[in-house]
Amino acid sequence: MLACCAIYLIFRSPDTVIYQLYKHLLGAEYLNNTRTAFHNSSLIIPSWFKYNLPGGLWVFAYANLCFLFLNTGTKNYYKKILLLLFTIVTSLEILQLLNITDGRFDVFDITFYAFGALASFIICSVKHNGLQRRRILINDGRKLYTLSFTISVFCASIYLADILISN
Repeated sequence: MLACCAIYLIFRSPDTVIYQLYKHLLGAEYLNNTRTAFHNSSLIIPSWFKYNLPGGLWVFAYANLCFLFLNTGTKNYYKKILLLLFTIVTSLEILQLLNITDGRFDVFDITFYAFGALASFIICSVKHNGLQRRRILINDGRKLYTLSFTISVFCASIYLADILISN
């Protein structure tokens, strides 16, 4: 998640919610100097790094968060959560294609979402098979609360990437 935030703060528009929040809480001087240094450097940053990678990293981080919090002891349950997550992010791209929501449809976004989900699945499968598992932040009767928490994190992270419209 931190890598996604750094990419948004350095390479994306200063009109994003996360940029404005950072500016309000911590000031923009250091951030603006960092942005200027990257933009003036001879580094060539590919567009996929700026625009597609954050989505894949976000899916990877969120899927791992779900695995950590909703640790039920079965890979099947994790597959369902991962499929739900991938369906949601792919649906957002389709809504962009249909001009129902803001943003621009990009098939590379879906590709990076898939890579993030696949990487998470591989890592969590290795963890599932190789490590003793224990529940974190969950009791048997509180799965709904934990799922609600992870969905709140999901919604908040989508909002942070949104562009504020100036009046």
